[in-house]
Amino acid sequence: MTTTVFQDGQILYAANMNGAFANSVNVAGDAMTGPLSISSIDIGSGLVQAKANANSALNLTQSAFALANSNANRVTGAYANANAAFAEANAFQSIINSVFTLANSTTNLVTSAYNQANNVTIPSTNNVTTSITLALANAGTIIEVNSASAVIVTIPNNGSVPFLGNTIIELCQIGAGQITVANGTGVTTIWPSSNTTRALNSTIGMRKRSANNWILSGDLT
Repeated sequence: MTTTVFQDGQILYAANMNGAFANSVNVAGDAMTGPLSISSIDIGSGLVQAKANANSALNLTQSAFALANSNANRVTGAYANANAAFAEANAFQSIINSVFTLANSTTNLVTSAYNQANNVTIPSTNNVTTSITLALANAGTIIEVNSASAVIVTIPNNGSVPFLGNTIIELCQIGAGQITVANGTGVTTIWPSSNTTRALNSTIGMRKRSANNWILSGDLT
């Protein structure tokens, strides 16, 4: 709503719309005869308030923007922390996998050792009363010699009786007759003192060192 008032050659312009515009505009000149010019403007309080409101809104916007940036920084930091935690979790998982693999390997070794222990063959015992030439069946066995007279145990050549390397045979004198170990053709046997058992119940060992080489140990004369 606009009101125009003529007073002493001036126009009073009042736009009273809740103070949103100027309270008054002073115009110089005669409204009836000459050109008019604006001599002064009285800015309304509503415009000042609008400016204040705009500044307040701007401040609120800037505060909201700063808060948004702060929250964005926090989100970025949380994302970085999450990535670091994820990397640590992966590293820990790798450690767990390594421990699990080691545990499986240990279990396999224990299982293997258990199976080997259960598969240990107890040496069989052969009883003889006369001189013999060793055969493959004597490998890893105990030969008990029960004779009143001396007995000879002959080691055959590897060409005829191919004992495996490190084959061990145990001889035990059960009777009064001593046991003497003799070499077959091409066989060499070494011993610390002799190749004959010392007395009743003497036990000696024979081990194959190579193709035709053996060593004696035990209760020898």
